Amino acid sequence: MFIAGASDPELLKCLHSHMAYFLVYHDYLVGQEVALAAGDPWCPDDDERCASWMNDINAHVTDSGGT
Repeated sequence: MFIAGASDPELLKCLHSHMAYFLVYHDYLVGQEVALAAGDPWCPDDDERCASWMNDINAHVTDSGGT
């Protein structure tokens, strides 16, 4: 698998790509670590898309010692 430099850990970049891949393939551990490191984004109260995104992440992130 090659996603935004993932084949070489020294060149890992484009964290948004890893996060996006994780949102589709929930067993992608690099993306999961990006999601954990990113923390909670600021979502306006009326932004259903943002709330849905966070619910999806929280439902699929396993506890790996992160937040």
